[in-house]
Amino acid sequence: MYQHLGMTHPRVCYTLHNVGHQGIYGEQILRQVGLNPEHLMTHDRLLDDHHRAAVNLMKGGIVYSNFVTTVSARYAHEIRHTYLGMGCNTSWARTTKNLGGVLNGIDYNVWNPAVDSHIAKRYSIETVQDKYLNKEALRDRLWLRKEFKPLVAFVGRLDHQKGVELIFRAIPHCLNHGCQFVLLGSSPHGHVNDAFWRLKRHFNDHPDCHLEIGYDEELSHLIYAGADMLLVPSELRALRIDAVDRLEVRHGSYRSQHGRPGRHGVRRGLRPETVSRAQRLCV
Repeated sequence: MYQHLGMTHPRVCYTLHNVGHQGIYGEQILRQVGLNPEHLMTHDRLLDDHHRAAVNLMKGGIVYSNFVTTVSARYAHEIRHTYLGMGCNTSWARTTKNLGGVLNGIDYNVWNPAVDSHIAKRYSIETVQDKYLNKEALRDRLWLRKEFKPLVAFVGRLDHQKGVELIFRAIPHCLNHGCQFVLLGSSPHGHVNDAFWRLKRHFNDHPDCHLEIGYDEELSHLIYAGADMLLVPSELRALRIDAVDRLEVRHGSYRSQHGRPGRHGVRRGLRPETVSRAQRLCV
C-alpha cells in the first residue's frame, strides 16, 4: 500500500493495548482499502481462527509486525500462554515475532498536583495536607456532604472488562460503610450507560454520592487530587495498574483494587478493613 511512497522494506512495531478488541469484520473491509481478500484471507495472515470468513485486524497486526509491545511484561506472557489471549494464542504459536511489555506511565507535566492548574490547591509530598482543600473543593463542586469520611472515586471507561458490575455494586457498598463515592465515566455500550443513568437518578439526592456520566478533563484532575481512595476494578483481563500506581502516589491516594494485577502486586479489595484503614488515613 505504501510502496509508492518509498516504503519498500519498513520495520513495524505494533502496540497491542487490549486483546479484547480485535477488529473482526467481513472481508469487504479489505476491498474498501484496495486490498485483495484472496491474498490475505488465510490462516497465516488475516483470517480469523474462530469466525468463518472473517478478517481479524489484530491478528494482522501481529503477523505483519517485526515486534509487538503491550502494557506490561506479565500481560505479554498471559496473552500468549493463558486464556487471556482470547483466541489469539494460536496466532502467537504460528509466529516467531518478538513480544515485550512496556509499562504504562503518566505525563508528570500534566498529572502532577504540584503544578496542576485544574485543581483548587497545588500540593506536593511536603505539603500533602493541602490535599484536603481539594477534597473540600470537590465536595463543594458536586454538592457532597462535608463530614469526616473517606471519599472513594472511579474515573474511567465503563467497560465490561473493567468490571462495570463491580463498580455498580461498589457504590452502595461504599455508601453503606461510611464512605462517599464519586464516579466520572461513560460506556461505549448504550445499555451500560442506561444502567448508570438509572443509578445516578436513584442516588441523585444522596448527600454522599455523585455520578457524572461522561467525561470532563478538568473534573478528572480535581477528583484525583481530592479522593482518598481510587477504585481499580477488573472483571477479566490483567489490570494495567502501573499508571494508576503513579497517579495514586503522586496524588496521595489509596488504591482499592479488584481483579488480576497487571504485574506482580498486592490485591486490595474494598473490604470493611480497607475502609477502616482509609478512615484513619484520610484527610
